[in-house]
Amino acid sequence: CEIKKFDGYNGLSFDIEEGDGQLLESFQNAFKKCKIAGYKVIVTVSHSLPYNVPDAVSLMQGIIADTNVDILSPQLYTTGTETSNDYTDNTFSWNEYKNFKGSGGIVPSIVTSSLYSDAEDYFKKISINLNGYIQWSQIGPSGSVPPTTTTMTTTG
Repeated sequence: CEIKKFDGYNGLSFDIEEGDGQLLESFQNAFKKCKIAGYKVIVTVSHSLPYNVPDAVSLMQGIIADTNVDILSPQLYTTGTETSNDYTDNTFSWNEYKNFKGSGGIVPSIVTSSLYSDAEDYFKKISINLNGYIQWSQIGPSGSVPPTTTTMTTTG
C-alpha cells in the first residue's frame, strides 16, 4: 500500500483515542509510509494516552519511541467546552513524554489559544518544553465560532 501525495498538504494527523489492541505495528507501518511519501506525522491522543485501547500503555510507549512521528499532541480537553486545560494522565505519566524525540516536539491540543501559557507552565514544571499548540475550537468568519461537527469517513 502506497501513500498518495495530495497537493497542498504536507502532513497527516493520526487521532488515536479508541481501538483494538495490538495495533502498534500497524500504526508504525503507516507512520513510516507517510514519512517515505514526504509527509510530516502528527499523533494526537486523548489526554496522556488513548482512553479506550486495551494495550494503551504499550501503544503509547511505542508511539513515543517512533522516530517517524514528528509531533505528539496530547489533547488537554475532553468535551471541547472546557475553560481550563485538563491534565488527566489516564494512568500514563506525563513524565513519559520526556522520551519523545520527534523533530516537531510536544504540541498540545487545547480548546483555545488563551490556555497555552497555562500548558507551558504545567509542562515546564516537569521539564517538558512545548513547541506550540493546536487549537481545537474553530474560528469562523469575522471571529465567530461555528457549530462544531465531527465527521469520520472509513473505508472497509
